[in-house]
Amino acid sequence: MKPLATASALAGLMLCAAAPWLLPALTTQLSFLWLMVLFALTWDVTGGQMGYNSFGNIVFSALVLRVRGRTA
Repeated sequence: MKPLATASALAGLMLCAAAPWLLPALTTQLSFLWLMVLFALTWDVTGGQMGYNSFGNIVFSALVLRVRGRTA
């Protein structure tokens, strides 16, 4: 990597790590944002690159998460 790209990436990571302290009013929204980023990356890997997901897998996963959310 070029030095400028490395420095920019490091600065971005530091800003993301410091965001809860810099913006305490947005902590919940930032947490939800990162959760959605994680879900999107997971969907990209399993559904897009591996081609694994089918409608039955999605319904099963959604039902399991829904039941687990109700019992937790």
